[in-house]
Amino acid sequence: MSRVIGAFALSGAALLFAGCSSTGNAAEPHTGPSPTAATLPPPSTPVATTLDKPAPVAKLAAACPLLTIDALKQLLGGTNNTQVTATEVPRKTTDVASTFACHYGNAAKTAFALNVAEYTVKSFTPADAINAIAQGAKVPTSTVPGLGEASVFYQLPDGYAVIAAAKRSHGLTRNVIFSAPAIVPKDKLAQVDGWVLDQI
Repeated sequence: MSRVIGAFALSGAALLFAGCSSTGNAAEPHTGPSPTAATLPPPSTPVATTLDKPAPVAKLAAACPLLTIDALKQLLGGTNNTQVTATEVPRKTTDVASTFACHYGNAAKTAFALNVAEYTVKSFTPADAINAIAQGAKVPTSTVPGLGEASVFYQLPDGYAVIAAAKRSHGLTRNVIFSAPAIVPKDKLAQVDGWVLDQI
């Protein structure tokens, strides 16, 4: 079964990755469908050229409203003809964090995944969150200048790329993680991550 990045749970200073399938390994970073299987096709009927960003939210309640299908298509260069659905994953809450997730794709495949987390441990900084994600990746990582207060980008052996950024908001650390096929340009992934980060 194809899997995409799932909930991110904080355990002390470590951030572990969990797959969205019932067989996922909680310590495994990310696996997903073939990166060429459900990517957005080249434009034929472009989506609208203007995109109004929603007002920032004080309280996180869901992931999908932070990145609508229209926003995803425009940010990644999809078309109005692209068939994509967004599925909100049930919220995951621990004593240290709440995580919201949205999966994008079609009935057969999930191509993109968005995770938004808020940490209730006030001493946990954006750098702590990103360092834990980078350490959990177990592959070479790089920072993304200008994205959040801390950020990381990496590619996985399964052909997926992950970008994450974090910031302080409303007195807490919040982070955004976006996963997509590695054929999607890094700057496009950064635009998506930044779009969501600006809202939280």
